Amino acid sequence: MAVSLREHTHRVLTRTWHSLKRLEQPSRGQARTPEVLVLTHREDPRSNLLSAELQQSAHYCGHRLTVLDLATEEPLHELGQYQCIVLTTGVLGSRGQPELAPLVAHIRSGGGLVVLAPPSTAELDEVIGIRGPTADHAASSSQHEAIHFCHDLFPGLKGTTVSTRELASRIVECDLYPPDQFTVLAEAVPSRRPLAWKGRYGEGRVVVWNTEVITHRLCRGLLVQSLLAAQKLGVMPIANAAMIHVDDFPAAFSDLDRKPLQNEFNTTFLPFLENIWLPDILTISEEFGIHLTFFMPFAYNATVSPPFDFLEFHAPSSYRKGSKLPFAVRCCRAIGKQHELALHGYNHIPLTLTNWRSKKTMVRALRRTLKKWEKHNLGPLPRSYAPPMNNIDPAGIRAVSEAVPSIKGICSCFEGDPNLGEAREFGPEPWDSQLFSLPRVTSGYVLTPLQQLMTVCQVAMMGGWTHFIHPDDIIDTPDNDTELEWRRNPKHLAWKTGNACTLLGAYRQWLQFMKNNYPWLRYRTTADGLHAVQNYLTSKPKVSHLPGRIEISAPVGTYLLLRLQESEKTREITAKRLEIVHHDVLEDFEIIVIQMCADTATLSYKL
Repeated sequence: MAVSLREHTHRVLTRTWHSLKRLEQPSRGQARTPEVLVLTHREDPRSNLLSAELQQSAHYCGHRLTVLDLATEEPLHELGQYQCIVLTTGVLGSRGQPELAPLVAHIRSGGGLVVLAPPSTAELDEVIGIRGPTADHAASSSQHEAIHFCHDLFPGLKGTTVSTRELASRIVECDLYPPDQFTVLAEAVPSRRPLAWKGRYGEGRVVVWNTEVITHRLCRGLLVQSLLAAQKLGVMPIANAAMIHVDDFPAAFSDLDRKPLQNEFNTTFLPFLENIWLPDILTISEEFGIHLTFFMPFAYNATVSPPFDFLEFHAPSSYRKGSKLPFAVRCCRAIGKQHELALHGYNHIPLTLTNWRSKKTMVRALRRTLKKWEKHNLGPLPRSYAPPMNNIDPAGIRAVSEAVPSIKGICSCFEGDPNLGEAREFGPEPWDSQLFSLPRVTSGYVLTPLQQLMTVCQVAMMGGWTHFIHPDDIIDTPDNDTELEWRRNPKHLAWKTGNACTLLGAYRQWLQFMKNNYPWLRYRTTADGLHAVQNYLTSKPKVSHLPGRIEISAPVGTYLLLRLQESEKTREITAKRLEIVHHDVLEDFEIIVIQMCADTATLSYKL
């Protein structure tokens, strides 16, 4: 669900400013968490918003933030301890060339600079790559249709064009143009005005964003990779976990007769699911090494008070003559042990007090569901729960925890309404810290430009991907339901036959996109992925940057992503007490994925 920038700003500012505190300076020469100095201005709302997004970015990429408010008179000094400096405001106050000289000298001598809001004056023009006396530093809101990524800040980004309407954001930029020696990362469509660029200033590296789009939480991965791109060698821990969820399956579906299925297969819904859709999904999962998680509801009734029956669960078994097993149970048997069965609820009514009488009735329904689970021997009790419609409230969270103590992971959405259990971060569930949130970022079978941007940004943010699909997308067309404006299959795509694009074909292209760009990414069940994400978020690696090498301290098994600027195809890289999982040489940088084989390790490289 898209969220407007104004609404997003309001949410973030409620938890932002006072949580960013100055951290004590580490001892020089010791292994330490990469440090970033964030220059803010308390009276600049956009700076406050960007500071909040940077804080979350640091949570994922393992960097430590120190904040300096430019509204104070505190001078810029002792900058050598920082791997990167981030400017979040164009309001420099009374600081002119003399006051900014330490910053300029630091960048010239090899420091990194990320500019998220171009200064409103010209003091830093030379540093950030703004040419000529005609540069207009006054921000304007332009009626641009889209943002086009014309260079890979991270693999998979180049060539993507996303409309500002889809991002629920405006493109607000200054009329600034970098010189030719800078690389334009993104531009506005159709004006081709640069919106992001990177380059060198002396020995230092500079990344500039000239657009409001960077404030959107969906684009947080762009912030993370900007921090790494401004360093000679950027290092971040990663989860190395991709999870694909199948919501609403197996389920007590009705045997619907719908046009897409009749046209393509001359069949109804249940035979399609059991004989065509499920085998295809399992086959393509095996091809790409995917371990799925199936989230299973046991009814589609509207029952929210006792008695809780399972008539629907048993009814569909009659379509296959001679079978004594319910449709959902047969599908569970077919899924196999390499995938995970998880819980979507007793029925598809979200566990909120606006829908249910009380938490007690929720608990009762869930416990009845567990008895059905055990009766049919569906395997280990569920360890993950996806709220129906991705909605839940505090009472619902408590009900899940009480009724199904085996559940540890809550899988809602990364976007949406936090009051309905959406807009979650990866980490402890805010309403019950004993549970862990694993929000889904992308969905569906078709890799649209927006979904591509969201996918790339999630991998760039945390080295992970969380995605979900539905089994009934093929019949979710405007023809079958004219009341809703948004459909999951708006173009009436077939499942797999014909010369035109199909849902299965589009899904294959998406998975191939992931394999081409992130061959190191491991697919996991949600139960396994939960542990991987927990370990990643608590790994807190320490890094020492030394001439020609880095020394890393982190728990055994930790995955890290290294970004080495200025790619060199013949660069010699040697590893000690770590495994090089993947090494990719791109146009002007290199990506190296490593795994720790001991608590301390060394990576040496020749520049």
